[in-house]
Amino acid sequence: MKTDHIFHVLFRIAPEIVLELIGQQPTVPYKFSSVEVKETAFRFDGVLVPKIESASQPTVFVEVQFQKDIQFYRRLFAEIFVFLSHNPNVIHWRAIVIFARRSREPAEQQRLPYQSLLNSDQVHRIYLEDFQELSTDSLNATILQLIVTKPKAAIQRAKSLIERVKVNNDSSLSDSQILGLIETIVVYKFPVLEREVIAKMLGIDVLKETRVYQDALQEGRQEGQSELILKLLTRRLGELSEQITNSIQALSGKQLDKLSDRFFEIETIDELKSCLTSLTSDKTETNQPPIQPGDPSNN
Repeated sequence: MKTDHIFHVLFRIAPEIVLELIGQQPTVPYKFSSVEVKETAFRFDGVLVPKIESASQPTVFVEVQFQKDIQFYRRLFAEIFVFLSHNPNVIHWRAIVIFARRSREPAEQQRLPYQSLLNSDQVHRIYLEDFQELSTDSLNATILQLIVTKPKAAIQRAKSLIERVKVNNDSSLSDSQILGLIETIVVYKFPVLEREVIAKMLGIDVLKETRVYQDALQEGRQEGQSELILKLLTRRLGELSEQITNSIQALSGKQLDKLSDRFFEIETIDELKSCLTSLTSDKTETNQPPIQPGDPSNN
């Protein structure tokens, strides 16, 4: 399941959830936005800007990382300091990094240049795997648990969350906002199911055919297509590297179609790398850099 969009929706509606992850209760309103540093083509997953900045209410940079990337911290801190150089009015800041699990974080060797920052109270690392079985009274934390809950148990947890909201909504969000988030999360977990089926599973009225539903449906089909292509390529070429796998999973629907058309032309790993390079060399929707055929690190 692709989760970037879910977190973007969640943090846009309820930015205080991000701060709750590090035990901070904001006393002033925050606004969530996605910010691009144009000169370097960097883009933050999100920036929380307080109405009035202070040491206790800082500007907060948010990054959600579900794929392993050994260059992640180099990019993150480059983004932060370029942003600070362009925004001298920002004095107090923090960074919150949300990893799916600890294994997705760069290894110790890649963390060394930034260890003092990582050890400071300005940078907080959150691992969502810790939330799966965490006992909590926080409604916001329970919503985060639903995001990382395995599909098999997600429906029951979603139904319990819906009942809790109906009985006692102690969140700053309205009932309709929370129910909308729950529907969004479940749709992303079961993108191939009809809206009526999901609604029946949750015990609620028929889901609205929103942009969120269409996005989830499209991403589900795209994810299924990439998994099929990966299986076929593995059978044809043998075990694929993590970088190649990530690059294929990051391809858009149109790019996956083109890769499928060229499937029988690909007979070696180098030919696959050349194909991926040609697909990603133009302006595309992928977040992965092109794979260079001659790079031994990609073997």
